[in-house]
Amino acid sequence: MKRTTLVAALGCMLVAVGCGNHLDNGTSEHGGHPVNVPATTWARVGAIRTFFAHQSVGGNLLAGVHDLQQRDHATTLPIVDIGKTSAPSGAVLAHLYVGQNGDPMSKIRGYREALENGLGDTIDVAALKFCFWDIQKDTPVAEVFDKYSQTIAELQARFPRITFVHVTVPLFTRDDDWRAGVRRLLSMDVPRTLDNAKRHELSERIRARYAGREPLFDLEAFEAASEREAGGIPYLRPEYTYDGGHLNESARDAGAAAFLNVVAQASARRPTRSVGAPESGQ
Repeated sequence: MKRTTLVAALGCMLVAVGCGNHLDNGTSEHGGHPVNVPATTWARVGAIRTFFAHQSVGGNLLAGVHDLQQRDHATTLPIVDIGKTSAPSGAVLAHLYVGQNGDPMSKIRGYREALENGLGDTIDVAALKFCFWDIQKDTPVAEVFDKYSQTIAELQARFPRITFVHVTVPLFTRDDDWRAGVRRLLSMDVPRTLDNAKRHELSERIRARYAGREPLFDLEAFEAASEREAGGIPYLRPEYTYDGGHLNESARDAGAAAFLNVVAQASARRPTRSVGAPESGQ
């Protein structure tokens, strides 16, 4: 009897998975995030020196910035990997692949080291973005957030001319493998859901500390499907990605527009130095 019941349940589950009835199929305007970069935004980001520390999803966003510059025929903003060459004088979007994926503390250390090794004296706006691989089900989120917030406070004291932008954590798509469906039917945990829960926990801590007080790029909110898993756990919109975690071309452009708008707003919060600032030592 129990076996018959389980087989029937599995059959229902497979039908549901095959129909994909949990998916958010609203692809218009990228879930309410139109690709729009006002001329005022281009003017502001084109007059400052920005530093963005990241890994691969950050690379997607930077590719989107390049796409948008081409589309809008905007004044070219140099996008420079300072791990390979020095940032030029003048306005720039300098970026660096910091730390190791899976080790959020290494991202924080890398961010701090880059700023303290001369870059911080030349930058107007700075942001650190964690990767989805950094935050997983076993990550001690409270420790990561404490280290992040402490580091930011110390950097703010050392570099009062920099406006720091905080970034919430990117997500992964919902696990639709049949094994995950079985686990849900049996009220068992799904590993990918647990990972996204931890990412969401860190994003919530970042929002609670900084939203409304300091500039915030809410990457999680941009990426999240309108439907959530049980317990309110968000997941990446499947139409935004080509592999479950990284952004496809249209999504990266929309995400880049949102990022640029936040950077532009951040640039107006404090007086900026001349764009003719000296080159960094990077």
